[in-house]
Amino acid sequence: MRRLVWFLAPYGFVCHHAPHVDAELLFRQRIEYDDGAIVEMVLWRVPSPVPPSTHGLKYSLFYGRRGVREVGYDNERGKGDHRHVKGAEAPVVSQFD
Repeated sequence: MRRLVWFLAPYGFVCHHAPHVDAELLFRQRIEYDDGAIVEMVLWRVPSPVPPSTHGLKYSLFYGRRGVREVGYDNERGKGDHRHVKGAEAPVVSQFD
């Protein structure tokens, strides 16, 4: 079965076909404010951790404007739990472990 998995990019969600992933969408919300600011949040339960994360969640949080990420949090394969603040990236300690 072919599944669609959504990942958060600075300009919005990006969809990837992932036939091997049985992820369960737990939460997704996008809020667009009158001043142009955007907040997007997505949370998936995944059958196995996204290495090097050790928890069973895939998540993304984006705050910014179209094409500009001011703040973001996510866990990406190879990077684990990390944040983006005005172009700088740094690891974070997961609250899920």
